[in-house]
Amino acid sequence: MKRAVSYGLTLCIGFSLALLCGNAGAISERIAYNVSNFSVFGGVPLIQSGGSYEAENGEDVPASILYTDEAGGISNFLSVSRIAELLDADVKWDSRTNTVDFGTATTPGPSTVNPPFSELVWRDGVSRAEDAFEHLKAASFRSESAFDQTFLCRPELGAYVLVQVTNQGERPVSFKVSRDKTIGQPQDFPTDVIRPGGTSCRIFSVDGSGNELTSDLRVTIRPIQGIDFAPLDIIVDVSQQDGIGDSLEGRSMTPPTVTDYDGLSMRVTGQETGGVTVCIDNRSHRDVTSGGEDDYVLENYQNGVWTEVMQLEEGFAILPMAHNIRSGSSEIMTIRYQGRYGALPEGTYRVKKSFMEIGTQQTLCYLTAEFET
Repeated sequence: MKRAVSYGLTLCIGFSLALLCGNAGAISERIAYNVSNFSVFGGVPLIQSGGSYEAENGEDVPASILYTDEAGGISNFLSVSRIAELLDADVKWDSRTNTVDFGTATTPGPSTVNPPFSELVWRDGVSRAEDAFEHLKAASFRSESAFDQTFLCRPELGAYVLVQVTNQGERPVSFKVSRDKTIGQPQDFPTDVIRPGGTSCRIFSVDGSGNELTSDLRVTIRPIQGIDFAPLDIIVDVSQQDGIGDSLEGRSMTPPTVTDYDGLSMRVTGQETGGVTVCIDNRSHRDVTSGGEDDYVLENYQNGVWTEVMQLEEGFAILPMAHNIRSGSSEIMTIRYQGRYGALPEGTYRVKKSFMEIGTQQTLCYLTAEFET
């Protein structure tokens, strides 16, 4: 989270009690609804006067309440949910303890839409990643260790954010993008995996609702396999601009995660203690390449979303070797996950592997194969 703090507040609003006491008629004359504007850092009002607010139950309620006391002092009142929207905070209600809690609400799994950012939908046939980055000179970083940096991407700086990561090292890395919340858990976009020698290019649109609190885009690059003697060598390029060119309008270089991609598929054909056997069938017109039995990510299905399983800190993996799978052929691999992830609790899991077309450096797709434990 953007700030390492979580607030648990039990709210008792004296204003509500005041309405039940004294001369209710006189007090009502000092109450006005929906007359105030509310903004953040002097920006465009996020809550505007003259309009009501639709509550979660579908009812129209006042967007704001203005109360004038007997001495002429003015107090503005907002619902907790509206305050949370203004301050970019997670909020939940605990009916057991009558507590409004900021910062600990359950967040959904990875999504391609986390306002004000949306990752553009990937389509086949886009031009090469470098075509999208001919003007990518705004910020460039090179790192021999993990990379974790946040970029402020306000809407007025450009309609698109482009992030390209090139892996020049000898270890596969995870490429994660998220939007940090002011108070609460990050909102994650799907995680990409970049093999040695590979490049991943991702494009995000920025809508006009962003402000100083909501416009942080965080880029995190980490090794996904523990090979201590092989240093990282990654290059991260970031740019925000008004356009991305006709060839990439409405598209992204982010590959799809699927069980079948134009005739290229992967399925589980057998299980053993701590491992599964997968069969990769290439019935497409492409010759493809993928890493070996150590080049994969394990994900778990919970609460309607797939999330990556955390690896053991002491996990050790052999550097993946490329396997070429020609058009019309198949490949059998045994994925022994227990050494990397430990014994898995009961549940639904999937193996996720990346594939490239031979002769290119751009990931074509991620294939998955599900299994139960």
